[in-house]
Amino acid sequence: MNMHVLRIFSIIIGALLCFWCIIQPATLCSVFADPPLASSRITEEAESDDSQPVATDIKLMEQFGADLTRAIPALIEGLQCADVRIRRNAAFGLGELGADAAPAMEALTHALRSDSDFDVRRNAAFALGEIGAPAIPSLLSMLNDKDPRIRRIVTAALVRIGTPAVPKLTHLLTTSDTITRRNAAVILGNIGPDATDAIPALEKALQDPDRGFQWTVRQALRRIKQTPQEHAEFDNQTLLGTQTDITPPLDVRTHASNTIENLLVRLSDEKPDVRRRAAFALARLGSSALPVLLNALTSDNTLTRKNAAFALGEMGSSARSAIPALTSLKHDPDRTVRWVAEHAVKKIEGGSSGR
Repeated sequence: MNMHVLRIFSIIIGALLCFWCIIQPATLCSVFADPPLASSRITEEAESDDSQPVATDIKLMEQFGADLTRAIPALIEGLQCADVRIRRNAAFGLGELGADAAPAMEALTHALRSDSDFDVRRNAAFALGEIGAPAIPSLLSMLNDKDPRIRRIVTAALVRIGTPAVPKLTHLLTTSDTITRRNAAVILGNIGPDATDAIPALEKALQDPDRGFQWTVRQALRRIKQTPQEHAEFDNQTLLGTQTDITPPLDVRTHASNTIENLLVRLSDEKPDVRRRAAFALARLGSSALPVLLNALTSDNTLTRKNAAFALGEMGSSARSAIPALTSLKHDPDRTVRWVAEHAVKKIEGGSSGR
């Protein structure tokens, strides 16, 4: 069974197993004994996608139908389960629901702050990032966590949210906590051109006596002042593993089409994190990437179709011309492609552009 189907199964299996956890906890633990259900979030540290096949019938998906938000109460219960594997499943599944998982925000925040398992905390941070603006205060409160791994995943989640987080991040540039203000500058830089409102505050922060903080601020300003195309090229080079500093490419306009094509190829990369980051980068390019993404919706590769649909959804209202093509995917042979396309249309019709 291929991995993009497993992502939807994570939501469903997590919900079903959470009910089972409440009713028959001892039996549930024995089910996980051999082999374990691999459902923790794949992140940048992961070298490959080696999740185990989930032994279940695809008809389980029909128990929830297209509206997988019906699984949210069970997934919230799952975050409290004694079995760590179920907690990981629950947080992962809520992340896959995106903004629809907002009712679980309090439970996810608690998991991020206090769960004893790092993978649960990582999945919870990812889920909060997918929920978006309502989760900003919860994530900001963790920017000075004593565990640097937690600070990194919280940083990634806030970058994922993007523009809505800029005002509060800008305010944190003047906080007395060194770690918090440095991470605020890093996040603003990684948000890129969408954080232009923070430029005056960042320029003022250059007067800070902390030289390390000054350096971080200078890098943030360089990223923010990049054009969207330069920002996408930086993302492309990061995905290739060849970008070692924050300097934009010298001849980015010449390579604009190459950047889009390279990112498109990565929509079907074997690593889930690479696929997702490539989709975000293409979404940031906006109209210049639209023709290529529309064409990708007809690709023979299931991952390419699914992630092209995801990228179009991330463009928001600027991708309205893609609605007919996305709607036609309701007949796609792959269930997850149909689900992602349906949610992409909802995002586009929601009238927002980005987060």
